[in-house]
Amino acid sequence: MKHLTPLVFFLAIGLLFLPGSLLRAQAPPKNYAQQIAAMTAHCNLLLGSDSSVAENYPEALAYAQKALQSCKPGDSRSRGLFALFAGSAAYNTLNFDSALVYFSLAYRESIKAGAADQVSWASAALIPLYQQRQDYNAADTFRAKLQSIVDTTHDRRSLAKGYYGLGNYYYSKSYYTTAQDYILKGLETGKRLVDTARDNRIRKEYALNYYLLYKIYSNTQLYAKALDALKKGSLYMHASPQVTMRYYAAFTDAYTASGNLRNLDSALLYYNLLKELPGPRGITSESVTSSLNIGQYYLDAGQYTAALPFINRSDSLATSSKSPFLIHQVQHLAGKYAYYTGHYDQAITLLKQSSIVSQNVNKGNYAECLHYLALAYKAKGNAPQALAYYELFDAVKDTLNREQTDRNFADLDIRYRTREKEQEIKTLSIGNRITVLELRNANRLKLLLGAGVAALALILVLLYRIYRNKSRLNQVLNERNRELDQLNSKLAEANESKARLFGIFSHDLRSPLNKIAQFLRLQKAQPGLFSPQASTAYHEKFVQSTDNLLNTMEDLLIWSKSQMESFQPEFRPVALAGLARREIVLLGEQVEDKQVRLALNIPDSLYIRTDENFMSIILRNLLQNAVRYSAHAGSISLHATAQSLRITNTSGSGLDAPALNELLNRTGVNSNQFGLGLQIARDLAVRIGARLRFLQEREGQVTVQLDW
Repeated sequence: MKHLTPLVFFLAIGLLFLPGSLLRAQAPPKNYAQQIAAMTAHCNLLLGSDSSVAENYPEALAYAQKALQSCKPGDSRSRGLFALFAGSAAYNTLNFDSALVYFSLAYRESIKAGAADQVSWASAALIPLYQQRQDYNAADTFRAKLQSIVDTTHDRRSLAKGYYGLGNYYYSKSYYTTAQDYILKGLETGKRLVDTARDNRIRKEYALNYYLLYKIYSNTQLYAKALDALKKGSLYMHASPQVTMRYYAAFTDAYTASGNLRNLDSALLYYNLLKELPGPRGITSESVTSSLNIGQYYLDAGQYTAALPFINRSDSLATSSKSPFLIHQVQHLAGKYAYYTGHYDQAITLLKQSSIVSQNVNKGNYAECLHYLALAYKAKGNAPQALAYYELFDAVKDTLNREQTDRNFADLDIRYRTREKEQEIKTLSIGNRITVLELRNANRLKLLLGAGVAALALILVLLYRIYRNKSRLNQVLNERNRELDQLNSKLAEANESKARLFGIFSHDLRSPLNKIAQFLRLQKAQPGLFSPQASTAYHEKFVQSTDNLLNTMEDLLIWSKSQMESFQPEFRPVALAGLARREIVLLGEQVEDKQVRLALNIPDSLYIRTDENFMSIILRNLLQNAVRYSAHAGSISLHATAQSLRITNTSGSGLDAPALNELLNRTGVNSNQFGLGLQIARDLAVRIGARLRFLQEREGQVTVQLDW
């Protein structure tokens, strides 16, 4: 259901910020201001501000463009408003590039005009557009701008729009806890408006807030809360045919979802209501997904004959729509139906076709495709194919679980920081109110000056004392603020180090522990599987893996200590050749597996003044990366002088030098990506006064150089 989010989002913000007046039959405008007001009202009408008049987005786009040209060059507020109208119309006609252009223009013009409500609307509209273009840096930039507006404005309509925009942003990133917080705030703010509003657009926006809350609860499998959100929002769903259509489809989904709330009769009721609605032009995704949901319900219940008509109807609608996304959903369910009814070849064909799209847009569906492919091949008796697909399914499932864990931690972190910031704003607000009260008291004192000359001296003394106390308080407050800034800076550094440490643990300990665990499980399950010679060889490798794991843990301990300000390197003369030989021995298993040739060209007489443990870890990480990304039977050479160490991979099969330098200089941590070992080496190199960099001397040859 996530693919509906951007369209719902634009409908909500458009409804929220349209001005209230409508164009009625009236005398022709006499001046520029009246002309702008008339064009504004007509744009509102075309965009659906009146529930009795259907939206006409193509005409709205043309009219907004004409109105934009009619604006005076210096009238930035009106230019920004008509650009917003044009952007909304362009988006609803699926002209996303034009929408981006108009919303960007609206943002610039509204900034010039100082129109905070229009800046808020434009910022909220640009976020999903940039997410759609996968320009996440730009989306984050406008998210920050929208956050700053929400933190400072007191206008309820701007707050309602801002909360919805931020909730939609975090929903798209699957940060459901934070998204829920913002949507609930938006509903609380909107409730004060919807109870007294005569404007139908506010009811539409309020219904869409509950619709997004339903999707948040549905994606977190809180089905009771999801259904409750739909029921509350359904009080306002008839404010717009589009909203009514989405609610009928959502009720169908809710009553067919997993859990004890399943109710086929209720699902079919809303399914039929959806079919009876006068449809818009083209095939809607709601009409396809509602049929799929009913079909899925029957499949889960084992009623395959009952499921087939709904699958066929969704297939017909999706084919007519020519939407790859909808077609892949139908293929997915049809493949499951074919499997359950024993048509395994057909199931395999459909599931493979569905997986091509789901691999990129829906990892959950992709994992399920792989699972059913494994089951289908197993049912056909093709064990190798079944095993291959099951292993791929297991890997994708593991990746999904890790990504979900990472998102949960990020969501909780954002929620904590948001609440902390809100508390700071609340504290500042209280301080401002105190200041206002003090100023009011000062004004009252000034009024007493007219009471007489006798009271003048007393009033002056009181004002002086108040001023002196305020100065002292300001000095104390400034000092406390400076201390708070220092504490916040240290806290941020501590949080960054903590995040890096967790990322490194995930990166460097998962693989060796997994190997040891696999060996132990295999030995426990089938103790007689290996011959005595093979068992001895595997035990030697097991001991080697254990030693490597202990070395890795020692590396991480030293690195984590290096992040402490009080921990300093211990400098003394170190024989670089002996140190390199020791690390090469530890890599014996990797070198033997890849048949890599290691050439050590470091004189035994070369001593450098450094921390032996730090230099050992740096060498280990650099050699591990060199061996890992070397071609089979490749060659690696080590050269050193009194000023530098060079490790050259003459047959590398990994990234080039610029990409490696980018990984080296990265400050963020992601345990799902490589590059953490390089970051460890970089951090330790900095602590011993060295510099690490990659050089591309010729194609296929990468050199890492450590200068001290």
